[in-house]
Amino acid sequence: MTGQRKDLGRTRRERRARVSGMPAHVALPLTVAVGLVLGSSVAADWLGLGTGGVAAVALVAAVVAAVITHRTVGSLAAGAGILLAQPYQPGEQVHVYVPSLGRTVDAEVVRIGAANTTLLVRHPDNTDGLVVVPNNRMLRPPVEPGSAEKSKQA
Repeated sequence: MTGQRKDLGRTRRERRARVSGMPAHVALPLTVAVGLVLGSSVAADWLGLGTGGVAAVALVAAVVAAVITHRTVGSLAAGAGILLAQPYQPGEQVHVYVPSLGRTVDAEVVRIGAANTTLLVRHPDNTDGLVVVPNNRMLRPPVEPGSAEKSKQA
């Protein structure tokens, strides 16, 4: 039973690392959230729920929209923090864990956007590749998932 729990936990951590490492897509989640709130408000008004009913439906829709867009909003907030604090600039080297590569890399910052940062990763075989990392990942320490578990076992 314990082995199954460890496997399930490892799978969950790996999936979370993959999801948090994907570039933040901004337009679609925000459009869906605004459409959800406005559409539900119009539908509640059309059904004749009154001001209180429309407000209640809009509040529930706003909570659902917040859950849907939490990664996007987090990346945008992190992007604002990065642009204000400027912990790194294009051309500088950073050390960051990139889930799409499955490892921690030293990379050169190419571009800092509102939601994502573009990095140039140099591979040992002299091939270079661009990787887009969400800004909320850039603010985390470069710790690989499962490394804390490995150090506990050692």
